[in-house]
Amino acid sequence: MPGCEVTFVRTCTTIIRIGGRVVVTDPWFSMRMRFLPALVGPGVPLERVPVPEIVLCSHLHADHFEPAAIRRLAGPETVVVGPPGTAVALQGLGIERIVEMEPGGPAEIAGLTVIPCRVPHTFPPPEENGYVVAGGGFTLFFGGDGAYGAVYAEVGQRHEVDVALLPVGGSLVFGRRTVMGPAQAVQAAVDLGAKALIPLHPGGEWLPVPPLSWHPGRCRHAEAEARRRGLDLRVHVLQRGGTAVLP
Repeated sequence: MPGCEVTFVRTCTTIIRIGGRVVVTDPWFSMRMRFLPALVGPGVPLERVPVPEIVLCSHLHADHFEPAAIRRLAGPETVVVGPPGTAVALQGLGIERIVEMEPGGPAEIAGLTVIPCRVPHTFPPPEENGYVVAGGGFTLFFGGDGAYGAVYAEVGQRHEVDVALLPVGGSLVFGRRTVMGPAQAVQAAVDLGAKALIPLHPGGEWLPVPPLSWHPGRCRHAEAEARRRGLDLRVHVLQRGGTAVLP
């Protein structure tokens, strides 16, 4: 029976089992986020993460892209997928299979179909990648820590999305929202036509520095918003290390 399993590690780091393959998204296992201390550790230790067929990177910010962790994760056949600049960022680490993707048509990678799209995030450009990933009769959308925008409805018009993995932290950087909040994540899941939502990138995972940065959204807020709106949308609120089994 087609399906998918998603294990929430921390922030936007997940372990996805889809189409008989393992995909690790936005690997970050350090206890530092740039100059700030992390307040919570990963729910799955790095040494317990299975060797993935694909490491899927939305962008190259420190809480989504940790070269040392990618080097430890990658096996001989692992393909690292990311935006332009990924290969340079991993230069000298002995990782041979790197695919840089611009928004466009589908690519077959390690037995899965991967389709990149551009999602709004921080400034200055370039923006980050979101990805449609399909395999084994199941389709998911991974949105990194993107902000809300028209792209989600555009993706929903082109693809039948079973589950959306979307951020809820609502990050404000000098008052500008760079990451969608819980209500926007629910709306983005509706725009995508997703049957289920797995909230990612909650606030409270590293020290905020108001007014420079603030991250008020929590995963449970998305569940409450979907319930308030009476939506037929299953929201899986996962603790760190928890797994959602999606039939």
